[in-house]
Amino acid sequence: MSGFVDKFIRCGDYLPDQADFGNAGSSVVENVVPRTAASYSPMPSFLTSATSALASAPLGSFSAADASGNPANYVGTSAKLYTMTNASNPNFADTSKVGGYTVAGGSFWSFTEALGNVYATNGTDTIQKAATASGATFADHPDTNAPKGRYVAFIQPGFLILGDINDPTVGIQPQGIRWSALGSPDSFPLVGSNAAIAANSDWQAVTGPHGRFRGFAPNLASCNAALFFEQAIFRMIFTGGATIFDIQPVEKLRGTQAPNSIIQIGQTAYFLSPNGFFAFDGTEALPIGEGKVNKTFFADADPNYITLVEGAADPISGLCFWSYAGTGNTSGQPNRILVYHPLTNRWAIIKSSTGGSLFIGRTFGTTLDGIDALGYTLDSLPFSLDSSVLTGGNLILSGFDANNKLGHFTGSNMAFTVDTSETQLVPGRCARINNTRPIVEGDVASAAIGSRYTLASTPVFDAAVAQNSFGLCPQRNEGRYQRVRLTAPLGNLVTHVLGAEVSFGVGAKR
Repeated sequence: MSGFVDKFIRCGDYLPDQADFGNAGSSVVENVVPRTAASYSPMPSFLTSATSALASAPLGSFSAADASGNPANYVGTSAKLYTMTNASNPNFADTSKVGGYTVAGGSFWSFTEALGNVYATNGTDTIQKAATASGATFADHPDTNAPKGRYVAFIQPGFLILGDINDPTVGIQPQGIRWSALGSPDSFPLVGSNAAIAANSDWQAVTGPHGRFRGFAPNLASCNAALFFEQAIFRMIFTGGATIFDIQPVEKLRGTQAPNSIIQIGQTAYFLSPNGFFAFDGTEALPIGEGKVNKTFFADADPNYITLVEGAADPISGLCFWSYAGTGNTSGQPNRILVYHPLTNRWAIIKSSTGGSLFIGRTFGTTLDGIDALGYTLDSLPFSLDSSVLTGGNLILSGFDANNKLGHFTGSNMAFTVDTSETQLVPGRCARINNTRPIVEGDVASAAIGSRYTLASTPVFDAAVAQNSFGLCPQRNEGRYQRVRLTAPLGNLVTHVLGAEVSFGVGAKR
C-alpha cells in the first residue's frame, strides 16, 4: 500500500455493551435519536412552556381529548390533581376535590380515559373522575362500592379495570384485578351480588410467586389486556359466561418492577424488566436490549431509583423514550433518557435531559397575540411559527424540568457527540490519518480522532477540528486502532449524522 486512500467509517448502532474493537456499532451516541437505519439526528432541547411550577414533583401525567377534539393535560402530585385546558394560560389549574389527596410514599397517579371522562387513581384515595377536557374539579367515583386501586385502564369491550386493589368485598389484594359493569365505568356492583353477575362485573386474584401487580397494557391484538407483575406477565381474554375473563400466564420469568416503564405503540408493549428491555406483543416477550444497552444501563442507573424509570412512546416519531436517574443524579431526578427506534431496532442516549418525568402531552394552539402568554416575543421565539407547540390538539413529547415546570422537546438541536466504530485501517500495521471529512447533512460538524496502539489501552482523542470550506478536517494522527468522534454545538442544523471519511496511509510498523 502506497500513498493515501479514503475510507468511509460509519456511525453504527449504539452498542455500548459490546467490545469496542470488532464492534460494527458505536459505543458513544449521545444527544441524538435514531432517524433511519443508517443515520442519527440531533435531539431537540427541552423548553419550558409553563410560567409557573407545580407545588411539588409530578407523580403521574396524562393527556386526553374530548369528542370535539378539545385537548387537556393532567398531572397528579402527592396532594393535588391539576388540569390544563386553556392556551391563554400555559399553567396547570388545581382541579383537586375539596381536601385534596394523600398519595402514599412510593406511589403515584394512574390515569385513563373512558366514555368522555378521565379517571385517576393512586391506591389510597377513592377513584377520581372528571369530564374530559372540561377543566372541571375532580370528584369521587359515583359508585360508593368502587374499589381503590394503584393502576387503572379502560379495556374492550367496555370495562374500567383496576389492579392492586382494595375492594369493599374482597379487601386488600396486591395481585387482584377488579372490573366494572360492562359498558358502565361508573358502576361497580358488590362482588358476587346478583347485580354484579348480571353486569359481568367481578374480580380475580392472580395468585402465585410472581410478585405484586405492576400495570396494564390494554387492548392488544391477542388479548384484552396484558397484566404485568413484578416477575410475570399474564394476559386476560374476554370470554363472557361465568368466568367473564380467562387470565393466562404468558411470561413466568420476567415482569417489571418499574410500572411507568410500560409504554405501548399499537399492539406492542415495551418495558424494563430486571433482565433488561423487552417488547411484548401479547404472546411473548422479545429482548430488544440484550447485547446492546442492558449492561450499560444497569451499570449507569442508580439502583435506588430503578423502580422510577418512566417511559413515553412518541406517536409522531415512533420512538420510545425512557428517563432514568443515572450516574451523577441529584436525589433521584432523571438525568438520562434512553431512546429506542422499534422499526430499526436502534438505540441512542440523551445525557442532558429534563430532570423530571416524561409523558405524551397535547398542545392547545395560540395566536401571534398569545405568544406573550408563553413568555416569548417574536424575536425570542425558540421554535418556528408552524411548530406543533403553537397549533392545537397535537400530541407532543412532554415532561417536567427539575423545577417542576411543564415543557416540550421543541428547542434548538442539542449539542451532540457520536463516535464511528473503531477500525484497524491497515491490517497488521498502524495507520496514519491526515484528513477527516464528517459525513453529516444539514450543517457542518467537527471531528476528533481517537487512537490506541493496544486493545488494553484507552483511546486518546486529539483536539476536535472544525470543517473547512472544503468540508475537511485536516488532522495528523497515527495508531493501530482508530475511530472518529463527531460533534456539533447547541443550535446546530444537522439533519443526518452518518459517519466520517478518513484519508490514511501506512504508519510506522509497530
